[in-house]
Amino acid sequence: MILILTRPTDIYHSNQVIALLEKKSAPYLRFDTGDFPTTVGITVGYHDGSCDMRCVVHGRTTQLDEAKTVWNRRPLPPLPSATLPEQDQNFVRDESRHFMRGLWHLLADRFWVNPYLDDRAAHAKPFQLRVAQEVGLAIPRTLLTNVPSDALAFFDQCEGSVVYKTFTGYVRESGDTGYGIYTTRVTREVLEEHVARIALAPCQFQEHLRKQYDLRVTVIDGECFACEIHSQAHASTVDDWRRFGPDWGQLVHKATTLPPNVAQQVLNLMSRLGLVFGCIDFVVTSDGRLVFLEINPNGQWMWLEQAASLPLLDRFTELLIKGPHERHSERGRLRGCDSAVTVF
Repeated sequence: MILILTRPTDIYHSNQVIALLEKKSAPYLRFDTGDFPTTVGITVGYHDGSCDMRCVVHGRTTQLDEAKTVWNRRPLPPLPSATLPEQDQNFVRDESRHFMRGLWHLLADRFWVNPYLDDRAAHAKPFQLRVAQEVGLAIPRTLLTNVPSDALAFFDQCEGSVVYKTFTGYVRESGDTGYGIYTTRVTREVLEEHVARIALAPCQFQEHLRKQYDLRVTVIDGECFACEIHSQAHASTVDDWRRFGPDWGQLVHKATTLPPNVAQQVLNLMSRLGLVFGCIDFVVTSDGRLVFLEINPNGQWMWLEQAASLPLLDRFTELLIKGPHERHSERGRLRGCDSAVTVF
């Protein structure tokens, strides 16, 4: 059985994976974790040396011990009932988080995509940049700080060509509209104007790179699927291809290959981070260098299936079904690079 940990708004990816799981007759349980403890019941019992774990979702009881694979998609923390007083909500939230963390540790011997603790560590931008550096990937000059004077000095070191990025991809919703902060070019005037705000929250600044195009690499258990995103063809996507403007639907996507040395570095990064799946963003600079920006252990990938004809849905679903022992025999053979690379 495949246990899928996600949230109600994760429709685009989870629903299509689930539809293919059903087509392949693969048993699964979708668990929207924010429904616990209000509408989902979980019981863990110990008796005569055994541990019994049961979950009740929409009236269906499932033995969690049957889970062979856990897809750690996009779970939410437990959400207490809004009918409780605020102080009681805080208590329920803390108790529920403790209980749920314990449950994930009880299931730690299953095959996770991706492992719970490794996934959390890999999301941390300061950590992933250091590991990328250590495996030989080029990264931009970067400053992570809440010290205003350091931010201004970094701006001068980069000769005024700097972008600001969030750590968490902050999104605020207002009614049916969502607001996010994209990668943004900054000027010295803007930094000086908001200098006091820099001290209130850590900021991520990077040198602005002149690029030919962006490169998205989706890694699924040792296979690299690379896609060029021609962001420089449209004004709205020059600094961040994720910016949903009038030109986004016109972005050219093209399946491509990775140089073998970069492919090996990508695999080394995945290994060091303990991940079997990840979405990695590179830029290809005007002088042809591949520069690592970040890795998202639970990034979006479904749109690449249509935009670049990459077989991601079937490959990912097979990973969930077959688990750690029955996957492709040519482990380490990379799809999407110029030649095979052996992983040791």
